[in-house]
Amino acid sequence: MAEDNNEDKPKEIRSYLQQLGDALNNFTSKLGESFNSLTFSLDSQASSLVKKMGQSRDYAVGLQQSLSLSVPEIQLISEGGEDFADAVKKAAEAQMAVTDALRTNILLTSEQIIKVAQVAEAYDLQGAKLVDVIEGIVTAGESLNTFPKTMEATANYARSMGTNVGAVMEMVQKNISEVNKFGFKDGVEGLGRMATRASQMRISMDSIFRMADEVFNPEGAISMVAAFQRLGVAAGDLADPFRLMYLAREDTEEFGKQVTKLTQNFSFFDEKTKTFKLFPNAKADLRDL
Repeated sequence: MAEDNNEDKPKEIRSYLQQLGDALNNFTSKLGESFNSLTFSLDSQASSLVKKMGQSRDYAVGLQQSLSLSVPEIQLISEGGEDFADAVKKAAEAQMAVTDALRTNILLTSEQIIKVAQVAEAYDLQGAKLVDVIEGIVTAGESLNTFPKTMEATANYARSMGTNVGAVMEMVQKNISEVNKFGFKDGVEGLGRMATRASQMRISMDSIFRMADEVFNPEGAISMVAAFQRLGVAAGDLADPFRLMYLAREDTEEFGKQVTKLTQNFSFFDEKTKTFKLFPNAKADLRDL
C-alpha cells in the first residue's frame, strides 16, 4: 500500500507543476495584455492631446511620461477603482481642462495632473465645469498648486455650516467669474463662503450680484436705502448708502452676508422641517426689495 502511494507522488508533483506553469503563463499573458493596453491608451490619449494643442510628435514624449506617472494615483483616488484605460483618460482630461482654461499649451507635471484629477473626482467637476473652475481660480490670482486647497477649504466650510457640498460647489462653479468683477478679500474662498450662506437661505446668488450692480454708484445706493426705509426693513450696514456702495464694490462677501441677514426679517426657522421658511405675505415685500 505504501509502495502505491510512493508511485502516485511523481504524478501529483507533475500535475502540480503543470498547474503552476499554466497559472504563470496565464499571469504573464494578462500582464502583457495590461501593459499593451496601457501603452496603447497612453499613446492614443497623448496623440489626441498633441493634435488639439497643435504640437509636434516630440511633445508627446513628455506628455506620455506625465500621464503614465499619474495613472497609479488616479486609480487609487477614483471611486471603485479604475482600469488603466479609464485612469489614463482621466489624466488626459485633467491636462486638457487646464489647457482649455489657460488657453496655453502648458505641460503639467504628474503631481499637477493628480491634483486636478482629485478635485474633479471629489467635487464632480467634469468637462466644461472643471474648465470654468480652473479658469476662474487662476484668473483670480491663484495657482494650480494651491487651488485644490481652496476647493477643500470651501467644501469644509460648507460641511461645517450643514449645507450640501455639491450644491455649494455648483454655485461656486456657476458664479466664479464674479470674483474678478466684485471685491472678494479671500478670492474664491470668499465666494465659497458667500455661496454657503446663500444656499442655507435659499437665496439666488444672481439676485445678490444684481443688487450689488445696482448700488455700485451713489444714485443706486441712495435709491436702495430709500426702499429699505419705505418698507420699514432693519437693514444694518446696508442702511448707509456710502457703506452700502463700498461693500458692493470692495467686500462683496460681506455685502452678501448683510443681504442674507436682511432676508431673515422675512423668514423663520421651522424646527419640524429644519429649514428656513418665509412668513406669510413676505414674498410681496421681498419682490419690492
